[in-house]
Amino acid sequence: MRSILDRIPRFQYNVSKGFLHWDYADGLDTGTIYHDIESSNFKKIQDLIKQFQPTSFEDLGEVF
Repeated sequence: MRSILDRIPRFQYNVSKGFLHWDYADGLDTGTIYHDIESSNFKKIQDLIKQFQPTSFEDLGEVF
């Protein structure tokens, strides 16, 4: 998943306290996935990202 997210222009993310936090376009849009990265719900999000291979922030919005 990391290689997919790293290719999305102007998209940054980090993991803190078990949650993925993201930032798009230097704060134009920000958010947190409120499923612990060890949870089955987060795994489902990972699987969707791997399946759909988003290439833009807009594409990623369909998954988040």
